[in-house]
Amino acid sequence: RTFNELSREEQLRSRRIRYNPFYYVCAYLPTVLSLYVGLKVHMLMGQSGPVGAEETRVEYEARVHWIYCTSGAMVAVAATDLLEAIYYTIQQKFFEVYIGILISLVICIAFVGGNHMFLWMMVRRSLVGVRSIIMCNLMFSVSMLSDLFLLVYE
Repeated sequence: RTFNELSREEQLRSRRIRYNPFYYVCAYLPTVLSLYVGLKVHMLMGQSGPVGAEETRVEYEARVHWIYCTSGAMVAVAATDLLEAIYYTIQQKFFEVYIGILISLVICIAFVGGNHMFLWMMVRRSLVGVRSIIMCNLMFSVSMLSDLFLLVYE
């Protein structure tokens, strides 16, 4: 049998995963770092715990696997944007690239803000609010994908 035909449990027990340093460096480590940073960001906003006294498994997975991980990744992108701004300022070329850096920072801040609202809607148990945030995430993803296609195929 091929690796893809194995069950998820068999894949995780496979030597290809357990003894593969590239898995831990390229997949596991960035995910854990993103999760940690996202947790700390939401901790600063008072959102580090369960969304309710009886948090369901789906709510837990949405909070930890989706919201914390994507917030952590967006904070990392914002940090690299700030480092890039410092670099170009030192090179005296900041005004040549500031629009791209500014747009990226606005996107990152808006994304983390959207995740903050998503958690707040989950805490309020607002079905309409949660669905609205999910649709906003979908539209954001579609717009980013269309921009990527335009960039690649231009």
